[in-house]
Amino acid sequence: MHHCYGKRGVGSRWQDVLVSNCRYSADKAAAPVYICNMSKVTQNVGKWGKTGVPRKGWACVNVEDLGEPSSICEMCESQEIRYVHYMEHPQYLGTIGAGCVCAGKMEEDYAAAKFRETRLQNRTHRKSRWLSRKWRISNQGNFFINTDHFNIVIFENEKSWHGRIIDHISQKTITSKRFYATEEKAKLAAFDAMIFLKDRRN
Repeated sequence: MHHCYGKRGVGSRWQDVLVSNCRYSADKAAAPVYICNMSKVTQNVGKWGKTGVPRKGWACVNVEDLGEPSSICEMCESQEIRYVHYMEHPQYLGTIGAGCVCAGKMEEDYAAAKFRETRLQNRTHRKSRWLSRKWRISNQGNFFINTDHFNIVIFENEKSWHGRIIDHISQKTITSKRFYATEEKAKLAAFDAMIFLKDRRN
């Protein structure tokens, strides 16, 4: 059985959907693509059928890639998901982590949910290639890369790794507050920070 991936991102980081509502297509040169029929969401399962849980008027506040299908949609309470859309409602206490299909129904905007999912999926693919990109070495001996109008520098200090990002558009400089055990972990953290800063531009 194929899991249906949609998707995320500030940062961050797209989501599984009902296999029965999707058709699968694959390209040898690309990741599998699942096209979803969101109109077929069953609304009498899980929280869809519970009193006190709004069926519409929700807003997505974040989307997360879990790395693999490892959670259950908290709205339908039945679909295993990888990409989680965190939904909030002014008349509901707390946040619901939903799949792409349920999220689209909750906010009554299928296109928005699918866009978030696709954008997050693209970022996931980009992040998987991040370490293999060609990093240059500065005169100080630090790894650096210029991309998306950012200058990203990774450097070692006292047996731990750190990062610094310069946004050439806002002219702001951000230095990592955390210490990383390896060069690779520092580079991946810098990618997430770059995506966060890039989203804040919009």
